[in-house]
Amino acid sequence: MGLSALLMIGRRTTVAGVRLHLDDRPARLDRLLKLTGTLDYLTAPLPTGAAGTSVTGETTVRPTGPDGPT
Repeated sequence: MGLSALLMIGRRTTVAGVRLHLDDRPARLDRLLKLTGTLDYLTAPLPTGAAGTSVTGETTVRPTGPDGPT
């Protein structure tokens, strides 16, 4: 596990309309995210009207399983 796992989780939470929050990030993780240009992607707030928000304002979340065959 590493950066690729965090990016996968970030994609899945974005699709689900859920905000990924990384508590107590160590300095080395911040450095890695800055070096790879992914700090803003993984730490930016969820945009308003993001996927998963219905017309009535209710948030829907679907459970996800392991990735299927590609």
